[in-house]
Amino acid sequence: MIKITNEFITQQTLNFCAACDNIKITPLFYGNFISKVFPEALKKENKYPKTIRIPKDMDHLLMGDFEPAREFVIEKPLTRVCQFGTGNRVVNPNTGKKENEYLQKEVPMWFGSSMEGFYLRFGYKNGDSRFPSIQRMDDADIHMIFGGATGQGKSVALNNLIFNICDEYAPWEIALTMCDSKIVEFKNYALNVPLPHIEAVAATGDADYLISVLEYKRNEMVKLNTVFTLANGAKKLEEFRKNTGLNYPQHLIVIDEFQVMFKNAGKKSDKLAAIIDDFARLGRNTGYHLIMASQEISSDIPKGTLANMKIRGALGCGSPDISTTILGNDEAITNYGKKGRMLVNTNPSAGKKEDNVLYVVPFIEDSMLPVEGGAIIQQGKNFSFRYNMVFYDEQSSVYESQYPNFLKQFKIDPTRILLGEPSYMNDDEEKVVQMRFTGKDMENIMINADNNTTAKRLFLMLKHNMELYRGKYQHCVICADALYEECGCHDLVEQEKFYTTKKAYDDNTIFKFANSIINRRLMLIALDKLVFDNPQTDPEIDAAFYDNFERGSREDTEINRSRAYYLELVMEDKGFQNRFGVDPSRRSYRDYAPQILHSLFLTCQAYGTEEIQNTYDRFKPIFIWVLGQNKILGIARDSKQKMIEQYKRLLQDCSEANVRFISCTTELDDDSETVKGFRWFLFDELSNAQRSKIKVTDYYPAAKAPVLSVLYDKFANGDEKCFKFKKMMFDGEFL
Repeated sequence: MIKITNEFITQQTLNFCAACDNIKITPLFYGNFISKVFPEALKKENKYPKTIRIPKDMDHLLMGDFEPAREFVIEKPLTRVCQFGTGNRVVNPNTGKKENEYLQKEVPMWFGSSMEGFYLRFGYKNGDSRFPSIQRMDDADIHMIFGGATGQGKSVALNNLIFNICDEYAPWEIALTMCDSKIVEFKNYALNVPLPHIEAVAATGDADYLISVLEYKRNEMVKLNTVFTLANGAKKLEEFRKNTGLNYPQHLIVIDEFQVMFKNAGKKSDKLAAIIDDFARLGRNTGYHLIMASQEISSDIPKGTLANMKIRGALGCGSPDISTTILGNDEAITNYGKKGRMLVNTNPSAGKKEDNVLYVVPFIEDSMLPVEGGAIIQQGKNFSFRYNMVFYDEQSSVYESQYPNFLKQFKIDPTRILLGEPSYMNDDEEKVVQMRFTGKDMENIMINADNNTTAKRLFLMLKHNMELYRGKYQHCVICADALYEECGCHDLVEQEKFYTTKKAYDDNTIFKFANSIINRRLMLIALDKLVFDNPQTDPEIDAAFYDNFERGSREDTEINRSRAYYLELVMEDKGFQNRFGVDPSRRSYRDYAPQILHSLFLTCQAYGTEEIQNTYDRFKPIFIWVLGQNKILGIARDSKQKMIEQYKRLLQDCSEANVRFISCTTELDDDSETVKGFRWFLFDELSNAQRSKIKVTDYYPAAKAPVLSVLYDKFANGDEKCFKFKKMMFDGEFL
């Protein structure tokens, strides 16, 4: 007989508590998890050999071209070596610290097919290894949202999901886009673990950039929906893949700290919600999915956005309200302090706790991410397959000593000026914001600087561009502000006569030169259009021609006599009359003709166009720099309407003559007229009055990081006319 006393019970209780205190809690290591789950999953997918047919780009698909870009066969299941945790703690001889001990184990990889969706391997149900997660993302459960309090394992859960997906599915089955509003989690993937599945990593709190990423993927999704109709009327990704045999991937967009994105979006939060709604409508058929994570999920998130997220995951929550927002019930508060435990619910509207499923999430140490990722990266190299990852890091900068080499990495093209890395997602392979000259529109540039540092920076960015094309351009400089002399503006000119510091419009040699060269070029373009379309001469006009030019001289050509013939017709235009000072009421056309023709023939000789048609592209590009426009008498200070009108006319006409003005000013407020003559505006900040003056208010960015400047293009197509870009930083500068 066993006699149980109170003392015995008390002692046994103390012994049990002491034993519990000494227990070492071993986490569920990632390698241990996949080494058990993947071999079993492989049995269901074991269809070898496999023929992989990689599709061509979207442009080809939209033309109905479903021939593969590449085709290869995988004869047998692929494997890799993973790190298997033993649960022991050993001393690292390099650091002297105790660390988890790992052994190696071979596991299958890239065996999964995403034709019908893909698995989210959350971990073990209730920590029981007999019941791994079987939750899928497919056309029934399209999107997921999850959150939890700080320190409850959000990073662990994200890393686990990303690695599980990239281990189980090849990059031709899953394509990843990763957005990180707090610039913490995903930057590491771009820099240290560039998995071949990753198309883009956006490490920025700039909501405009993140919205542009989602817009880019949304537009891609819409195009794919169009492609489906060309593939025997396919209605969803599964049918498209069966009809074409192409391995078109599912697309997964992972957004960390999405609540910060909504908060930073400000007035664009409705637009953001609308884009997510588009994914909810079209993502089902096209295989575009969202996973949105945040430390806390509050009422700031639009209800419509939450409603579109059917898969809900909650780590430990400190508030029952947050748990209820995510799961529909408050059970996640019971896991607060239990890192790595996640409740998943796919029916949150019912609000029932019995719909929650508890998972213990596998754990990958940060130090092991490059190790585990290295095997996946190597497999991508084995197949020569990886996406050309776009990485936008808000915190990276290009300094002035690096800027010339930054510009040289792009194709040399004198018809454009390059600025910096765009703070938005686009199709441009070069990934640089640029101003391109065509001669079809007014193409003048205005730098508006609210301080000297900004003025110097933006001026020098343009100057460094010009130095790439020395000899391709002609520069004329009006330096009305000593600030720009410090920046070496004099270096732009090749001849001293094209440089002045005179701070007046009237009697300024550069403005006079600009007026003369623009008028002569425009006159020649107008004349030669007539001459080369229908060359004609006239005996009477020929006689007048020979009164001023010797027979047999260089000027005596049939083309020049035809130019003389049409000059009278062109001079009937009042615009040309004003530009050349022609007053028909005082003197006849033929009194003016010799002087005008002489100047035109000299221009043809200078450009080698005596016997060929003068067109926009025959003329060497000229840039007129007005540095310190706010200090020019007549157009800014003590402004006179006549001079302002003359300057405006130059600005409006010059681009057609392959001449452009670059104006730098630190005071835009008093300039209500000449701003109309500029297409592009470069700035860091604008006051409300300045925004109104250049009519940028409707497009002005809601937020801008200190490392960014803005290009406003008033002729840009579409709703976006402000383009944020990484500005050049001065060496040693810190923002």
